[in-house]
Amino acid sequence: METIDCVRLLRDSFEGAPTSFFEYVGGDVSYRRIELLADKICKHKMRVEMLADRVCNNTFFASDLQFVNVNKTLNGLDYFNSIIKEHDNSKLTVPFESAAYYLRYFTVCSLLPPRVFNLMLLGVYRHIKNNTHHPEFWDDDVTFQIYKRREAAGVPYTVNATEMSKPCLYAMCCDWCAVGLEVRQSKAATLSWAKVVSSGEGHFAFTPEQQELILKVITTIYTD
Repeated sequence: METIDCVRLLRDSFEGAPTSFFEYVGGDVSYRRIELLADKICKHKMRVEMLADRVCNNTFFASDLQFVNVNKTLNGLDYFNSIIKEHDNSKLTVPFESAAYYLRYFTVCSLLPPRVFNLMLLGVYRHIKNNTHHPEFWDDDVTFQIYKRREAAGVPYTVNATEMSKPCLYAMCCDWCAVGLEVRQSKAATLSWAKVVSSGEGHFAFTPEQQELILKVITTIYTD
């Protein structure tokens, strides 16, 4: 997807965004910031797609996915590619999410009015609960109140991601690596972070087999 397409989708989405999100700026949304947000999302999608190509071009990973049966007509590799194709599209097309990420990236969130801050968190929460490459999607016990307490007050919780399907796990690794590349993080630092957060004692709980695969995928597809 080209940046110009992302801008068009995001502008259309903002037409349906809740006015209450923008009360703090008198309802004024900067077109330049919409362009910047669209460019940020578009470039992230492109990095995820590049990393996904490395997964597909790796004989072991491609075979590992090929033998996953999603349903009678769809194998894991095809499903993985469909996830990658749709990656973060909801940020561009779902007004509530578009507005939430606009605020998250272009404001000092702690200075937002409480009602607007709460709406922003709800928009991000809806994103992670409706997109399968996020571990939170797989844990029914992660409610908005639990998420809000972590984001607003720093109250920790561990997401149970042990039911995460293999195609979604690969897509999550591509997402994590893309973020690491965007902040210019080294492979060693990314692996160290992933090892901690996926350990069960960190932010996410995976099975030992899942954690081993996560680290193997990151080691293979991440380049400094």
